[in-house]
Amino acid sequence: MRALPTLLFFLLLLGRAQCEEILRVEGYPRPGGVLFVTLEGLQGPWDGKALFGGKTYAFTEGPGGFELLLPISPEARDKAILLEVPLPSGRALERSVGIKPYRFAIQRLWLPASTEALYEHPYVEEEYRKIDKALLTFTPERQWKENFARPCSGGVRTDFGIRRITNGKPAGYHRGVDIAGAYGEPVYASNKGIVRLVSHTFQLHGKTVILDHGQGVMTLYIHLSSVQVREGDVVEKGDPIARVGSSGVSTGPHLHWGAYVQGEPIDPRLLFAVPRSWR
Repeated sequence: MRALPTLLFFLLLLGRAQCEEILRVEGYPRPGGVLFVTLEGLQGPWDGKALFGGKTYAFTEGPGGFELLLPISPEARDKAILLEVPLPSGRALERSVGIKPYRFAIQRLWLPASTEALYEHPYVEEEYRKIDKALLTFTPERQWKENFARPCSGGVRTDFGIRRITNGKPAGYHRGVDIAGAYGEPVYASNKGIVRLVSHTFQLHGKTVILDHGQGVMTLYIHLSSVQVREGDVVEKGDPIARVGSSGVSTGPHLHWGAYVQGEPIDPRLLFAVPRSWR
């Protein structure tokens, strides 16, 4: 009979351990990287948030728990960034995420004065305003499935994150990858998503498509020769959405393909290998 209280105490401890919240962080902790965060063991519903790098991000509910994708800025200089998740109980889970150093190449470009002046034209501000608004759209429901796919077949011509010096002056960094392609070659959706923006008239970016994959993940396709989708369309991974071109400020046919998480550019090729627990 004396064994019963001991057994009951053990079962209570076991139950408590089984219900304990666990914070799992996977992915690519480097500048231009992305983290896949899962909070397990918390009973929903819950509209929780996380604090990371001085910003607040919202969790969404997924099959494995509460999920969150976090971007790491290509300009990150910190050796570690604190991730803090306040819980309904009043306590908080914390994780110091070590940021691996990453060196981006430098590219020197020389543009005619007439081309360089295009970046200062009044319409450019309006283009960026529309693009930024679309990229900051947050759809809680996950649209994407498994790994992302390459949107066209060519090789990378200009890498992500390259620091550009144009006509001897710093001109920021490359926010996507330029993929070589023949004029008119098909461009495919890199994953399932909702078409959030289509433009046939942008002067700097050229013909443009932005897809919303849910959970703050967006992909951008620019310098297109033609577009085959409309805003609001739902496309599946591998669906043709456009064709390679050289519209806008471009030196020849190619696809500029970008990926953004919570509005921050990341290296899109990292989405080719999503953690297995998220597929």
